[in-house]
Amino acid sequence: MRFIRLAVAVDRPAVGLGELIARSDVDLLQLDYRRPRRTPAVRRERFPEFAAGFVETLAGLQREFFLQSDLTLAASAGWSNSMLCVEQAAAALCQGGNGNVPISAVRGSNLLPILEFIEGSGVSLRHAVTDRPFRELREPVVAADLEIGAGPFAMALAEGARVLVSGCFCPSAPAIAAAAQAHGWSWSDYGRLAGVVAASRGALWPAGMEPAVNTGVERHPARLRPVVAEVDQQGGFTLTGPAAGVEHAAKTFEHWIAAGAPPGGKFRSADVTGSLDGVRCAPAHQDQLAVSGVTGTGPSDKWRLNIYYQRGFTAALLLEIESESGFRAPENLTEALEATLSAEAESSDSVDVERLQSQRDPGDAPRWLSVTCHTRSKEACTRVVDACLAFVARYDSHLHLVGSSPTVMVDYDIWPAWVPRDAVDLAIDTRTADEWR
Repeated sequence: MRFIRLAVAVDRPAVGLGELIARSDVDLLQLDYRRPRRTPAVRRERFPEFAAGFVETLAGLQREFFLQSDLTLAASAGWSNSMLCVEQAAAALCQGGNGNVPISAVRGSNLLPILEFIEGSGVSLRHAVTDRPFRELREPVVAADLEIGAGPFAMALAEGARVLVSGCFCPSAPAIAAAAQAHGWSWSDYGRLAGVVAASRGALWPAGMEPAVNTGVERHPARLRPVVAEVDQQGGFTLTGPAAGVEHAAKTFEHWIAAGAPPGGKFRSADVTGSLDGVRCAPAHQDQLAVSGVTGTGPSDKWRLNIYYQRGFTAALLLEIESESGFRAPENLTEALEATLSAEAESSDSVDVERLQSQRDPGDAPRWLSVTCHTRSKEACTRVVDACLAFVARYDSHLHLVGSSPTVMVDYDIWPAWVPRDAVDLAIDTRTADEWR
């Protein structure tokens, strides 16, 4: 079972997927749509209902769905409204003549409407890392996404779905479901399931650069090429791509995957627990690594819940230091700017002014000032921005704002918790695109 996993932009279509699918011959394309950790403070709704970029991306894959009948696409684009996301995705497929493509909406990952009920029913929402009780979280909660496991996706695949949409899922869930179906695994084949977890992580190994090609007839520029993971019957896997062909790639991958694992290499996914401590990697073919040694230790009875809460406000500005007017900027200009902005912030806020130099001419004096502020209140952040713009206007012979006026943004952080998998109800709704309209 061959698959590619990509993290993609939430608000615009992913570029080049059609060509990537055609060249890679994959069974599963997994698109990870992560909720933004920062949104404009002027927006009434903190988050959109779903990732609008997914609908545009799907609309650009009409040819691939027509020509490659074995292609499956899984996306965590539904966020708080998987049904609406699927309805619009279905409309896009129908417009391209793919009304017979089965689409599944996997619902139940959005726990924000029932978060108080879940806690009141006795489910612990203690912080998964610090063990702090949930009641200590005083900041506003804006989203609660459950990383659902492979079971619902396996059911959707059994119903013939080719497009799987959920609000959130465990990163390895779609690949586990696809591999279990392709190889006929049992849910108690923990070693094999653990291998897919590692393959899913390996699929995010930084992409390698594919060199430019000039055949005399066609010219293809150099481009980044993601890793293709292929899982075999025994749960071992290969990683194929330019990144796997560089010198010492095997050792680099072993260090990379170990660095992302908890101490001791132990991991817990939605479907299996295991260890990456014994992972071994060796060259297989050109631009390909073979990976083995992942062990599965047992089932997982809990799913991770990501609770998004409002942490504060932030703004960033880039200022250019004028050097061609014949007047040299004062030496203490940076210190004066930082003092001016800090006076507008509260004691718990932070304001940073950093000098930036050109990499091309590192010996030159700093040419830019990067200004960032992080505040507890929107009002304090706005005051800092206004003070910075006023400072630039006062010293307009030395400073210029690069780009447009900055936007005050809301910062979010995640409170992770583990929730028993039987504490929530899920639903799988599979229909053809025509039937979704």
